[in-house]
Amino acid sequence: MKRFNLLPFFALFFLIGCGPSEAEKQNAISSCVRYNSDIVYEDAYERAKEANKYLEKLENASRDYLRAIGKSPPPSSIDSPAKTASKVRKEKLPNLQSICKNNPQYIWTP
Repeated sequence: MKRFNLLPFFALFFLIGCGPSEAEKQNAISSCVRYNSDIVYEDAYERAKEANKYLEKLENASRDYLRAIGKSPPPSSIDSPAKTASKVRKEKLPNLQSICKNNPQYIWTP
């Protein structure tokens, strides 16, 4: 009879002692990186979109001036907000991976 009373305690001990598997840890880390890289991308996209408004006005004024003095304007040198945001995300990705490896519940804030 005593053996059956100890069985639940041993089972509980082994279940708690195991902890999350390596696959579960990797899944949590990759979810953290994916979630935070999306936040980084959205923030960078909004910043680039706002900056492009002013850059486009400046570039249009420059083009108008060049046309007025008889020169042809060069092609646009302004990157799209999506391209800029992708570059920012790519730069921050290694840092996010190392932070998420230490703390899978990390949330990046701009």
